Amino acid sequence: MKLDDERLVYFSGKESFDQIDSLLDYSGKQSSLSDERRTDLLTNYNLSYLYVVAKENENIRLDGDKYLEKMYTDLVRRSEEEEGKVPISLNNVMRSYQKIGFFWMKMLRKHHLGGLLADDMGLGKTLQSLAILSDYYEQQNQDRKLSLVVCPKTLLFNWAIEIEKFHPNLTYIIYEGSKRERTKLLEDNQSDIIIVSYSLVQMDIDNFLPHSYAYIILDEAQH
Repeated sequence: MKLDDERLVYFSGKESFDQIDSLLDYSGKQSSLSDERRTDLLTNYNLSYLYVVAKENENIRLDGDKYLEKMYTDLVRRSEEEEGKVPISLNNVMRSYQKIGFFWMKMLRKHHLGGLLADDMGLGKTLQSLAILSDYYEQQNQDRKLSLVVCPKTLLFNWAIEIEKFHPNLTYIIYEGSKRERTKLLEDNQSDIIIVSYSLVQMDIDNFLPHSYAYIILDEAQH
């Protein structure tokens, strides 16, 4: 079986094959060849599970570089071994647990994974999310992709206030107005971040789909 990055998984027993086959079914991936030459593709979200399965089952062997082991180690640690630094503007602002959340999100970015930041209300999820955006844009002098913040309408200006207070280096627009005004806002946008309500992003989804995003942040994601 071939993974996305060309690593191969070998099976020496039907039980092992069935175990991974069920994972593929759960992932929604389709086989492109016959069962004798399966080339199903697993995403990065499956790799840590696959790593554990291979550790526990001697009939499964993974061939490849050290990336998988490094990714698994980072996920278990919830951060990279070399954590780096938080943005300078926040070093004396962020609490220790907020810095942990920042490094966790930075590790997820390295491995092209998404995550759910589920701190209790009032513990600074917005601050941590803006910190990871600031870190991204500090490192991207060229080819800066747009980021999208989707939130309830009542929180649109909360995000704007937090950006202006802690990250004046970040540029943003609030996506609102008439249909024509909203379309023009997106067409003419030169900002790093677009802040939009759930209702408008659903209403104007065709305006947003053609774009490639560095980050899509869903605030109050139960919406």
